Amino acid sequence: MSGRPAPDTRAEPAPSTAPTPLPELAPASAEPAAAPAPSSAAPTRPDPVATAIAPLLKDPSLLSHTELGCARGNPDDCLLVGDFYARSDKKDDHHKRALIYRRRAIVLYAEKCHDRFPAACHVLSSLYAKGIGVPRNNGTAAALLQRSLELCKAHPNRPCVRQGLQVPPDLR
Repeated sequence: MSGRPAPDTRAEPAPSTAPTPLPELAPASAEPAAAPAPSSAAPTRPDPVATAIAPLLKDPSLLSHTELGCARGNPDDCLLVGDFYARSDKKDDHHKRALIYRRRAIVLYAEKCHDRFPAACHVLSSLYAKGIGVPRNNGTAAALLQRSLELCKAHPNRPCVRQGLQVPPDLR
């Protein structure tokens, strides 16, 4: 016999495949249940639109700068200004402005998607899925998302990764 210890040939136990039981449901009552206490485990995500338009609320010169970016053909700026006006307290005139800027964003995103920019197809997909600036249409949203995935698969690049559109290796 040599001085080396024998290799450990014990097999590790197989992972359990039993489903995790669901928590018990509270019985239905006539009184609404109290709101659950906020959990420290899962922090609340900030509203992305509110976060994006916050600088425009603080500095009016940024609004005119962003409107200029829209006029120059930047669909992100058009959408940002449209969101700003949609959330404004002055509903009459600002509601019309929100529609104008959001529709301009839709046109610009559609042009960029047609020109094979996957991030534009992805944003346009989410606008159709949510019904922002266009009537809600899940079929169109799915088709645009599929186009963005195909464009990322054909030509992987940084915008694909940044938008979360990088195609997993098992789908390539």
